[in-house]
Amino acid sequence: MLISFSRLMLSLIFVIPGNIMILPLSNAIAFYAERERVAALATSKVKIMAMDVKASIKVLSYISTYPIYVCLFTFVFNRLLRWYYGFERADSYYYTFVFFMLFPILQLISIRSHDGVRTHYSDF
Repeated sequence: MLISFSRLMLSLIFVIPGNIMILPLSNAIAFYAERERVAALATSKVKIMAMDVKASIKVLSYISTYPIYVCLFTFVFNRLLRWYYGFERADSYYYTFVFFMLFPILQLISIRSHDGVRTHYSDF
C-alpha cells in the first residue's frame, strides 16, 4: 500500500500541471466531439451511441489543433518573459525555444502519468 501511494504521488507531480495546461483545449474538443456525436445519431438509424464518431473526431481535432495550441502557449511564454520578467531578446528567444521543445514532451509525460495515476489509485 505504501509503494502504491508513493507511485501515485510521483505520478501526480506530472499530471496536475499538464492537465491544467491542456484543459482549455480538452474542453473545447470534448464539446465539439459531443456535438458531432449527436449530429451523427440524428442522421443515422443504425447508430446506438456513436462513440466511434466521438473518438475519431477527438483524434482528428487534437491532431489538427495541438500545433496551434503549442504555438500559442509559446508566444504567450515569450511575451511573458519579455514584458513581465524583462528578459533580453536573446535570452527570451533561448528560453522560448527550450519551452517549445519541452512543452509537447511534458504533455506526453502528463498523459502517460494520468494512466499511471489510474492504475496506482486502483492498487492503493
